[in-house]
Amino acid sequence: MLAHTDDTGPFKDRVAGGLAATLLGDALGSVTEQLTVRQVRERYGRVTTLLAPAEGTFADGREPGELTDDGLLTLSVLRQLAAGSGEIEPIDVARLLLEWASDPELLSRFAGPSSRKAIHLLRGGATPSEAGAPDPLTNDLRTSNGAAMKVAPAGWAFPGDLVGAARTATKICVTTHNSDIAYAGAAAVAGAVSAATSSSSTTEIAHAAVTAARIGYDFARVHAIEVPGPSITTRIELACDIATAGSAIEVRIRRLGEIFGSGLPITEAVPMAIGMFVAMPDEPLDLLLKIVNLGGDSDTVAAIAGAISGTYQGFDALPADMVRTLEAANHIDIRAEASLFVDVIARRRAKESLA
Repeated sequence: MLAHTDDTGPFKDRVAGGLAATLLGDALGSVTEQLTVRQVRERYGRVTTLLAPAEGTFADGREPGELTDDGLLTLSVLRQLAAGSGEIEPIDVARLLLEWASDPELLSRFAGPSSRKAIHLLRGGATPSEAGAPDPLTNDLRTSNGAAMKVAPAGWAFPGDLVGAARTATKICVTTHNSDIAYAGAAAVAGAVSAATSSSSTTEIAHAAVTAARIGYDFARVHAIEVPGPSITTRIELACDIATAGSAIEVRIRRLGEIFGSGLPITEAVPMAIGMFVAMPDEPLDLLLKIVNLGGDSDTVAAIAGAISGTYQGFDALPADMVRTLEAANHIDIRAEASLFVDVIARRRAKESLA
């Protein structure tokens, strides 16, 4: 765990980097979301910067750098965790989800299948756990990647504490994805981000993701509903094996795409994002652009990978011009958001050290 100290500058830099890369991943990926690799090449050649999403994408008509559900809900969770001194409950997530969905454009264009169903149930008076409950008889398993796209702040709230990060990630899941697979996938992302706040090793971060996923499964045995599906932990391990194989980077990326894809299921998106980070840990923008040009659910996979990579490398590893465009398009100050958040977390941790 990070030492209790007043010198929060390095931690703020990592949180700002993680937040910036999460939001950049969302904005960059919104341009290619649901396109195939061939369609991306035909439309753009290769995406290399923030663009206005083209006709036929969910974000059609929005400006370069404008956020979609991945980035907007990550910001909402970050702010709620700051308001709660690093703690969040399912009822808080239900409230912020309903606030986000009060904009009919956001709801109609960007809500995923699990979130859309949960919002409908919440509006009808369901509790958070009822709203997020899977229904296997109708194939509503609540295992989409929306469970993982917004949980990076759980890792920042509990730096170096995999249990705290995983527990918080599962609480964020309850309202929309109350299934064991979703818990594990979300916990894996939060665990990787938590480790990235202080780790200098991609191996440690990958191990943290697997460990946190197992913790997520443990929490799910008590709090969530078991559903059929592949193992998040096994898939992350396989993705990391492929990412570190001795072949050329383009071969490894192609294999990750062919085996896992970058689609809506959390069992695709989370292993793919973690595998891509392990394959390309040094340059966050290069990582994001590789993911974006693969198409699929590119904004979510890029946002998840960006959260880990940006936290690992810090704010200055990201292109200043793109960050300025992003901030202007969404009327935000990323460093200020990170600074406020870290100050709150530091105060909580200082109190805990005295208890």
